[in-house]
Amino acid sequence: MPMTLIRRPRSPRRLHKEILDAVRGAYQALAKDIITTLENDIASWSEKPTFKSTVNVGTKRWFVSVRYDKTTRIGEIYGWVDKGTGERGGGQAYDIFPKQADALRFTVPHQPKTVATDFGIPGIVFQNAPTEFETVNVEAIYGHKGIAPRNFTQSIKDYYGARTRPGGFRSVTEAAVKRGARRIGV
Repeated sequence: MPMTLIRRPRSPRRLHKEILDAVRGAYQALAKDIITTLENDIASWSEKPTFKSTVNVGTKRWFVSVRYDKTTRIGEIYGWVDKGTGERGGGQAYDIFPKQADALRFTVPHQPKTVATDFGIPGIVFQNAPTEFETVNVEAIYGHKGIAPRNFTQSIKDYYGARTRPGGFRSVTEAAVKRGARRIGV
């Protein structure tokens, strides 16, 4: 993944301990909100990746970063669903063959369980839902276009990274700086 939002402090006045502590606390709360939103995106999944955050408020830069472990099987699957695969994910079409059976078996038409909305909240896909499903058995699928990206992390970046959004990275930063400045009497 990682999704990282970075801010560089502009003024030496912003490097006072009280201000840095206020910003650090605000970023930790923001990281929890981001993780909650990501977990809500995949609430219907039986297995879920674990999201972890890193908050750094230093003299050179301030940032919030949220990651998941890509080396686990579910982390790998989350990456595929988030970014897409094959032609739909920016790669090439691929072939699918059965690994432990003689044929592939699936139900058509396929409807994904969730898609990311503008706010990172899952939207259940029921639009034009078919009334009848059919089970298909095939030996292989050649030239599969891939999984369409759900763009979970991109919707989070767009939502929290918007400069004018209340509760976004910039507004949280500015509010924390003002709180810290009030504590020191500036």
